Amino acid sequence: MIANLTRLLLLIQLIAAASIAWMLNHHAGVTSAGVALFLGVTIVLAVRAAITANNFRLAHQISGTLRPVCTLGSSARLLQFAQEFRATMVSSSWWMPFCRLSSAPLILSADLPVLLVHGYGCNSGFWRPLSRYLQHTGISHHAVTLEPVLGS
Repeated sequence: MIANLTRLLLLIQLIAAASIAWMLNHHAGVTSAGVALFLGVTIVLAVRAAITANNFRLAHQISGTLRPVCTLGSSARLLQFAQEFRATMVSSSWWMPFCRLSSAPLILSADLPVLLVHGYGCNSGFWRPLSRYLQHTGISHHAVTLEPVLGS
């Protein structure tokens, strides 16, 4: 169900980009369909970047109540934001909609396994890159998918 929801959200973003492109092409004087589509995709990406920026703002507000471990300069913060935005786009637009993990635990050793539990609105696909790393290092693990999205 979550994979279907994330596919739906991805489809909504594609429709939004196409709709913006159509409006720019037909009502805003952008005569090139390619330029209009580029602008439509750019606007959708800007909205996604604004969501990531808001998450950073909220984290900064919360961290103000904690003793900071280190202080980052402007360029380091910008790089951190860019990496987070990229990770968010890949995770929510590829891993979660299309790459759910197996429902069976991956047992690789007798050591204690790792249980991967996603956040709200995600599924086991969120953990795909970490699962590959854990598998490569021989660590047993399992990722759950908690459904339904609006369940208690």
